[in-house]
Amino acid sequence: MSSRNPFQRALENLPTYEPSPGLWDRIQRDLAHKEVLQSAIRELPVYEPSPGLWDRIAADLPKAKSRSLSGWWAVAAALLALAIALPLLWPRDKPLETITFETVQQPGWQELQWELPPDDEEAIREVAQRFAQSRIARQSETYHLLQSELNELDAAKRELEGVLNTYGMDPDLIHQLKDIELQRSEVVKRMAAYI
Repeated sequence: MSSRNPFQRALENLPTYEPSPGLWDRIQRDLAHKEVLQSAIRELPVYEPSPGLWDRIAADLPKAKSRSLSGWWAVAAALLALAIALPLLWPRDKPLETITFETVQQPGWQELQWELPPDDEEAIREVAQRFAQSRIARQSETYHLLQSELNELDAAKRELEGVLNTYGMDPDLIHQLKDIELQRSEVVKRMAAYI
């Protein structure tokens, strides 16, 4: 199979484009206008300057002044004298400005608690299990809604814990995890009311 076939197929599959109705007429007018201009340019007369014209122009130009080396030496000496005198004339009564900075350390991840104690997790699982088995809870209109909310919050918690374990302890992520835990506890409280 040749490498040209995919290219040909791609060209054949390109969408077609229909130009606006007056496009070709406008192109023809522009081309005719350019041809008129080009023929007019070709018919312009050609002039040759007189033989001494460039010499006369060169004679009218101002003569370049030649600079002597003594002028450059004078400039260099003045700059050297200024470089030596400037530190001596600079006022010394002002102290130099200093820039200071300090590093503020955010609380370490060890100080931020992001996992519930095992007893609390077990209590949440027990309430959710009793809620799922409760005949009264199953008859309520909010049964499926509360189950769904708790499942979504559990999934969000697992995902966020995975991110924290993979990328490290970020305070913003830990605060998000705390918010999820608060939402979970609210859902579990509402479930507990049906037990």
